[in-house]
Amino acid sequence: MILVLESKLRKKLRLLADNDMLTGLMNRRRFIEKVEKQIAKINNNIEDISSTSVCSLLFIDLDDFKIFNDLYGHDFGDNVLKEVASILRDTVCEHSIICRYGGDEYAVLIKDKDVNYAQNIAAKLVDIISKPIKCNDIEINLTISIGISSYPESGTTHQHY
Repeated sequence: MILVLESKLRKKLRLLADNDMLTGLMNRRRFIEKVEKQIAKINNNIEDISSTSVCSLLFIDLDDFKIFNDLYGHDFGDNVLKEVASILRDTVCEHSIICRYGGDEYAVLIKDKDVNYAQNIAAKLVDIISKPIKCNDIEINLTISIGISSYPESGTTHQHY
């Protein structure tokens, strides 16, 4: 019985340590670990012709998000952040890793896909998020800015990526 409780507690602590509690997305620390692991995997398989040797990152920022917090309050802003997280989950491919990087910023690691694929996903996200979103019975218009980088063209670590 005690071992089962310890196991459940360990799982709960791991969940808290690795995920953003508001959105349920991976947190920045864990995301950086995943990016570094993906880069290492690519580097270790560089000799394998059948292995994919690219990946891409999207850095997403909600434009002027502070306005929503100021106008409608932080609970409303939290709901907007959750809605954006949901849109990201529904839009990016299943082999991608999504993170709430901090505040109103998100990041997506797209494994085994080049910058052209990442640009298509970015365009899709801009289109979806630019449509009115209903939150707490209030219709809002969001815009986002997205930066795209790909490995190895854009850099060799997550910091220079």
